[in-house]
Amino acid sequence: MARSVLKPHASIFLGILRLADPVLPAIVGLVAYGVHPSIWPMPEQYLLFVGAGAVTITALFPLFRLYDPQRGVSLTEELRRLVLAWAVLAALAGSAIFATKMGDAFSRIWVGTWLGGGLVATVVTRVSVRLVLRRLRERGHNLRHIVIVGAGTLGRTIAERLQGAPWAGFHVVAFYDDDPAKEGAVVAGTKVAGSADRVADDVKRGGIDQVWIALPLRADLRIRAVLAALQTETVEVRFVPD
Repeated sequence: MARSVLKPHASIFLGILRLADPVLPAIVGLVAYGVHPSIWPMPEQYLLFVGAGAVTITALFPLFRLYDPQRGVSLTEELRRLVLAWAVLAALAGSAIFATKMGDAFSRIWVGTWLGGGLVATVVTRVSVRLVLRRLRERGHNLRHIVIVGAGTLGRTIAERLQGAPWAGFHVVAFYDDDPAKEGAVVAGTKVAGSADRVADDVKRGGIDQVWIALPLRADLRIRAVLAALQTETVEVRFVPD
């Protein structure tokens, strides 16, 4: 299996993103003030505004799940959350200025530049990260190795969709199915390794990041048995309902 480039350093990578989100808008604010109104040093109220904005971003963005794992989440959805977060931030900034009656203390052009420039900077950051990750995944790096429990129509459909979206970074390494006739068969280019009873043992051997359960809802007893066998493992389990 191809080694994941970023997985061992995921916490560092996330920390950099968390740092960039408040820092970039702060830089935008400083640069915008250098252009307009071109009075230096920057007045105290502007510095407080930039600092308060950075603190608010740090607290607000996690509420919009902007630091949750984005693998499998479309760029459109991620940017929708980001724009919504900035809309709330703009509303908070406007409310704060109105409540403190400091409207005359700030340039509307500067405030608008800070909001618009900050949004653009964070959008560019996330798009750039997506492009880098997509390139890595297309080359076989930074993958999540998954197994699918259920080699029926649903399991096959999942595997085919993942194969058609290499940018998502999911690699199906095996199927498991209780039908003895399917053992050893190849489904969507991937071999059926055996019955679902083998999943937990194979997970213990390593190399599996996620287990996707693609069984019909009527197989609730089998689903519970698989979940029970995996409850002591650190592998991520996803349930895909039919």
